[in-house]
Amino acid sequence: IFFRDVFLRVCFSWFWGLPCAPAETHIPMDGTAKRQSSASSIVFRESTEPLKLDEFRDQLIRQEETIIFALIERSQFPVNAEVYTAGHREVLGDGSKVDMNISFLDLMLRETEKLHAHVRRYTSPDEAAFFPQDLPAPILPALHYPRVLHPNSININGRVKSLYLESILPKISPPGSINSTYGSTTVADIAVLQALSKRIHFGKFIAEAKFQAEPELYQQLIRANDAEGIMRTLTKPAVEERVLQRVEEKARTFGRDVTDAGPMSEEHCKVPPAVIRELYRDYVIPMTKEVQVMYLLQRIHHNSIAIPGPCDPTSPAYQAALQHFGPEVKDNITSCQGATEVFQAVMANQVCYGVILMEDSAAGALQHASLLSLFCTAKVVISDEVFRTDATTAPTPGLGGAHQPPGNTQRFVIISKVQGVATGNDKTALCFGLSHKPGALRDCLNVFCRYDINVLSVQSLTLGEKPIIFAEVQGHSTEAPIQSAMKDLGGLATFLE
Repeated sequence: IFFRDVFLRVCFSWFWGLPCAPAETHIPMDGTAKRQSSASSIVFRESTEPLKLDEFRDQLIRQEETIIFALIERSQFPVNAEVYTAGHREVLGDGSKVDMNISFLDLMLRETEKLHAHVRRYTSPDEAAFFPQDLPAPILPALHYPRVLHPNSININGRVKSLYLESILPKISPPGSINSTYGSTTVADIAVLQALSKRIHFGKFIAEAKFQAEPELYQQLIRANDAEGIMRTLTKPAVEERVLQRVEEKARTFGRDVTDAGPMSEEHCKVPPAVIRELYRDYVIPMTKEVQVMYLLQRIHHNSIAIPGPCDPTSPAYQAALQHFGPEVKDNITSCQGATEVFQAVMANQVCYGVILMEDSAAGALQHASLLSLFCTAKVVISDEVFRTDATTAPTPGLGGAHQPPGNTQRFVIISKVQGVATGNDKTALCFGLSHKPGALRDCLNVFCRYDINVLSVQSLTLGEKPIIFAEVQGHSTEAPIQSAMKDLGGLATFLE
């Protein structure tokens, strides 16, 4: 089964990557052929023609079906957590043949993407790789894609994978492991991940069409760095509800076996329709809109990203910004004197995103109490993290401006006003005060133990004459355990942010 699936995928990719003429020259004029050609007609369309949302309807509907069928296929296997564990010897052996620093899923996903890259899959603007840094050059000659999208390198596949493994997989597959299905499980996982990635990153085309439909409105919002306003403008509750009803009904239809007596009852659905609805409501639609906001904020040249220190190519913060947002944003980056000014710029909508250094392997964690308290008191959220290893000795604003040694690893965070979607692999930062009595810190930390919340780091600092505790815990601020812990902690701490 494993080699059959790989063979079929290669054949599909090879056929998919062949040069093709415009759709109208060789596609029969029936409904099925029109829907099948929609992906090619979008990426090969003439860039002089304005995009229209109606062009995407058939493609989005087809992507729904691809995702649902992929989830149904994956649901027949148990979770098989072993294939997601880096260096698991039962799966990878003794390490003599493969890299033991990654999981079997990552190994297979990376090698699959390398294979597909040979047939130029990831040169298409509607595709995003999970391992873009490892892709080889295509064997087939390059295709000419008219410029439909504004140049960008938006890729949130790291979050897509975390979302799938932590939040979706446990809801569609039974617990446990069967080692004879490790290969089939991984092939099914890759199909789901690629389908989710394509649907979520397709938001760039939707954003471009909406921008072209109302350019004055979106330019005003973009220049004001009003990410919340952009999100409100993009959100169409009635349209989203129709999508949710459609995917739920498809899951109900596709997921039931058909016997001689007709389709079986809904209780026999391979994947509960409510789970598919929840998947779209809580993850696919919100993450697609996040991609749209990111794309629109890069759509026109303006200051949308603030970094501490100069916009110098040797600056670690500058390099972290390019690593996260892509090289196309270099004209959108603005310099601030320090990290505090970056916070102020984000809070004042002078920019939408800020890049802040949180931790350094040589100098340790950030220990400025006033700055750390801003993470909790300011109306901003940490939307993502960037890890980079410095090969230079450039000074790092935020850690005294000292030159850091080569090979030093730094952890930057991206701050914004837009609350990110919970992926199941999230962190929450908080600061709180302690009463002056023995056991006060122990009592506060016991709250997290009570709700089974992992505390990732704790720092004791002084803000003026007031001692504060800054902590990072595992989990999203919208999740019930975190909210319950915050409620209990509020009754013990002298203040809580």
